[in-house]
Amino acid sequence: MKALINFVIPNGITVLITLGAAILNGLALAILWGWFVVPIFNLPQLATIPATGLALMFGYFTDERIYYEANKEGAKDENPPFIEFITDVFAAMCKKPLATLILGWVLHKFM
Repeated sequence: MKALINFVIPNGITVLITLGAAILNGLALAILWGWFVVPIFNLPQLATIPATGLALMFGYFTDERIYYEANKEGAKDENPPFIEFITDVFAAMCKKPLATLILGWVLHKFM
């Protein structure tokens, strides 16, 4: 039973973080679409769920793998604690859409 819990909880957290990151990518795409594509091309606004699907589809065309550095400076163990691993992966997954939104917001202010 303990082995099952040790398998389900970390993998469940990983799935939830991956879903959250996918929705965050879709939200970023929907916002950027509204800022740049709608006013220029007079196309309809893109909702978050279809934008999430498009972001996932575009992810197949680009290399978006996340590499975890197990041997960071000062790291004592090659197998990091699970919470450290998850927070690093979550930060890596959220970095791109948030940075893109910030840059898009700045560019949007100049339109």
